[in-house]
Amino acid sequence: SGGGTLELASGTLTLTGSAVNISSGTMFHQSGGTVTGAGGLLVNGEYSFTDGTHGGTGTTTISSTGNGSITGAFSKTISRMIVNDGSLVWSGATVTFSSGAGLTNNGTFDAQSVSGVLGSGGNGSIVNNGTFSRTTGTVNAQIATAFINNGTTNIQSGTLQSTLSTSGSGAFVINTGSKYILSSGNHTLDGNTISGGGTLELASGTLTLTGSPVNITSGTLFHQNGGI
Repeated sequence: SGGGTLELASGTLTLTGSAVNISSGTMFHQSGGTVTGAGGLLVNGEYSFTDGTHGGTGTTTISSTGNGSITGAFSKTISRMIVNDGSLVWSGATVTFSSGAGLTNNGTFDAQSVSGVLGSGGNGSIVNNGTFSRTTGTVNAQIATAFINNGTTNIQSGTLQSTLSTSGSGAFVINTGSKYILSSGNHTLDGNTISGGGTLELASGTLTLTGSPVNITSGTLFHQNGGI
């Protein structure tokens, strides 16, 4: 607490026992090193991850009052569960998911990265129960792990490409001029509503339609230029 910053710059930080509480107005900044251990990290203030490995068998939780950012030019590795109940922004370089990695978004997640890859390595999954957005960027950012959309995915700018799998029955709102691309892998849609005036594109891989019909609303395009 206190409004300052606890920074891990190098070495190893082991979390054990009860969750470490980063209080409102205070920041935990990982600029290097390795986080490990079975203990939790509860962020009621600010979380910043710019370099290193964020691992261990515990869970990092960004509370409904917390804010987080994954930024910077250095590639990073996540090998622990992250639960976002607040606000989390990814605007930096590629983020590798290794064994034990996972991201559950119950709040708002903004994929602002210019051309990075989220979930490189294909381990773990991203489960969206809230709003998963791309608000900036004119080029292609990629999700390279399983993406399960139970909430709303909102592509306001540029392109978001799923290269392993997309599933879930949540909505996709794709703005005019923007795209959500399904490529490689196996993708499944079930009763989703696709709206916004943009394009849902199947570029390669397999798209399986199950259950209720997928609704492509007026002004929105489904474009198949590959795949099955």
